[in-house]
Amino acid sequence: MSEAQLATAVKSVVFISYSHDSPKHQDAVLKLAQRLRGEGVFCDLDQFYEAPPEGWPRWMMNQIEHATYILVISTENYDLRFRGKAPSGVGKGANWEGAIITQQLFNSEAQNTAFIPVVFKSADAKHIPLPLQGATYYDLSQKVGFIDLLRRLTDQLKVVPANVAPKTRRLTDDSAELDARQFDKEIATDLAYYTAKLGNWPTQSFSGEEVIGPLQGILDKVEANPAYREQYRNIWATLYRMIGGAYLLHSKLEMGDKLRAALAPLRTSLELWPDQQHFAENVGYLEKFFTNSGGNIQEYLTTVLQIVRGPADPQIPTLVEQLSGAAQSIERQAQAWLLNQATPNPIWNFLEAVQLMLKKERKIDAEIEVSSQPLPNGDVEVKVDLGPNIFLWNVDFNQRSFEPANQFTRDFMGIIDAAKA
Repeated sequence: MSEAQLATAVKSVVFISYSHDSPKHQDAVLKLAQRLRGEGVFCDLDQFYEAPPEGWPRWMMNQIEHATYILVISTENYDLRFRGKAPSGVGKGANWEGAIITQQLFNSEAQNTAFIPVVFKSADAKHIPLPLQGATYYDLSQKVGFIDLLRRLTDQLKVVPANVAPKTRRLTDDSAELDARQFDKEIATDLAYYTAKLGNWPTQSFSGEEVIGPLQGILDKVEANPAYREQYRNIWATLYRMIGGAYLLHSKLEMGDKLRAALAPLRTSLELWPDQQHFAENVGYLEKFFTNSGGNIQEYLTTVLQIVRGPADPQIPTLVEQLSGAAQSIERQAQAWLLNQATPNPIWNFLEAVQLMLKKERKIDAEIEVSSQPLPNGDVEVKVDLGPNIFLWNVDFNQRSFEPANQFTRDFMGIIDAAKA
């Protein structure tokens, strides 16, 4: 790595140490390096060079010396070469890097701040070199493996510690302390639940309005407790952020109304906690989208997903592609028209009434799950699963007409017609 590259590199400079086990393994290492670079992490790799002028031994020594982190891709071959037990003449690079790493750990009296074991398969964890077996390792075959590694390399804590209050709270008795602890636990647990629920959109079927009320209830408790509010400002800000995100997922509001309702709590969240990653850009984009009465749908969906799922979620690009295509599909348009516009009193309102009845009278807590698919004759089948009930319609979206497709739905539409009369 040149001095010019070091001068312009981002905070984390990463070098990957690995053995050339097979072309497939080398390709996996290359993809990891490229993915990290795509996330803004300066990652260097021998495959990026044909012949360094200083020679490979000195190049490897310089890489390990200058890197903030060295990813040690652990396999059985790498471990053998790291320990110098590979056949003579085989795996010289891994042998040499293993010697340098071992010497650096010896010099630092085993204080490891730079060397990070990584495995592509869970079974390879047993091949992590002995000097690094006490270190936290990252299994990239696991769903959260890459995200946890990216957090480590970019100093983004999974759990953000609360600000320390300027003074300790005076406790009047044991009962008051227990009450305070219970309050803290309830707020944290409830917020975690609804944050996870919003973070599962759109893979989990629900509407934003379902969580606005519960989140507002939690926020009211926090607003009424100044001591908690100041001590856990990040939780306070997250509540406003999640309420704003829920409004963006509101199924009954038009786009302008969604943005109008969402921007107020989102601005408050940013004011309370300005250091949220990419959040200032998210809010700024939504304000521009609202002012201009529209914009690029993929950029809008990316912003919404970053707000509710976090900016580092690797699934966001794929979800944006799926959602932007679905938003324009005839199936999604037919579905939206049927449930919200086809009848004077929207069908969706009656579905929510059925959902409430199931919960109150039959103790069934059911989600309203909507799906649609094209039919051979050009119509669209819209299906709603609600507890034990299945509603089915055939929709001719071009003619803006529909027909119930089973007896249960015909009876249901009769109730809607009677209510209209």
